[in-house]
Amino acid sequence: NKDSLRIKLALGYAKPIRDTRGNIFGVMNAELTLENITLYLVKLSVGRTGKAFIIDQRGRLIATSTGVPIRDTDNYPVIASAAADRQIAAAATLLEEEFGSYEAIEGSYQLKLDIKGEPYLLMVSPSVHETGLTWIIATLVPESDFLADIKAGRSRHIKFGGLAVLITLLFGVVVAAISIWPMMDLVAFVHRIHQGDLDQELKLEYSTEFVQLSKQMNAMAAGLRDRMRLRNSLVLAQEVQQNLLPSGKCEIKGLDITGHATYCDETGGDYFDFLPIAGQPETTAAIAVGDVVGHGVAAAMLMATARGILRSRCRTPGTLADLLTHLNSLLVEDTGGDRFMTMLLMTVDAKCKEMRWATAGHE
Repeated sequence: NKDSLRIKLALGYAKPIRDTRGNIFGVMNAELTLENITLYLVKLSVGRTGKAFIIDQRGRLIATSTGVPIRDTDNYPVIASAAADRQIAAAATLLEEEFGSYEAIEGSYQLKLDIKGEPYLLMVSPSVHETGLTWIIATLVPESDFLADIKAGRSRHIKFGGLAVLITLLFGVVVAAISIWPMMDLVAFVHRIHQGDLDQELKLEYSTEFVQLSKQMNAMAAGLRDRMRLRNSLVLAQEVQQNLLPSGKCEIKGLDITGHATYCDETGGDYFDFLPIAGQPETTAAIAVGDVVGHGVAAAMLMATARGILRSRCRTPGTLADLLTHLNSLLVEDTGGDRFMTMLLMTVDAKCKEMRWATAGHE
């Protein structure tokens, strides 16, 4: 009756009991209140914060797992889209918009919706009883419930990954420090070499490669010491050879004579000189110009030898040809004919306005 409806909404189920002849001799009756269905749903765990609810094909709310009222003030079932639970109301509204009517829901569906900016997953499927009673069973679960484990796993992975990176960095720092120590020693060694300290010795004993490197660097330093000694010797040889050349003019009245030689290397074989030939008038200038084949120390030594022989011979009077013949005989004896030089001897008499010369292959 109407008074009982104000108290509870229930579903009645009756089934006749027949004997062996098919005659009805009794009726079995069962009643299930909607509150009982709600109590059953409340005990369910739908994800972490999910909700379950049941709707009939008219869109009326049958039961929910949230315990919200399913009857209005007149004791009639609440329309699901107007339920007090805003999330259930939003889900029911989406179903109405997607399918037009609940009778159109004939299979299982999975829909997505946003409620206040939070994504939800709505799963619906019809449940049809043999009596013809059809309900729509729906579950509404926030996507965060599905992603919670993933996020937790991701957080763990990030922590483990960060720890692994930190351990790797620490290991890298230690390895780098071990590698940097010999490199710092090497840099200090090279810096001292740059400053001219070639007597030091490098000792790297951290690995076979560093030991080999220290041997190579020490060999390089020894080579540099030899080169520095050779360079100093060349500088000294250059100074000596420059001193062998005339440093001033040839002072002969009536003549303006000067000369200069610039070598392309530290030393060379170019030679010129103003000769003091015995028995030569004071008004006569004696000039020698020579060129040794090749460059370097060997040419400079042959040039110095030729100068010494020539100046020694000038102490005895003789012609220019005599001077060249004497020089040639001694040079060929000393060099064995492997090296040679050309030379031009010339005299210029300022008083007589006379010039004489003798050449040994020199134009």
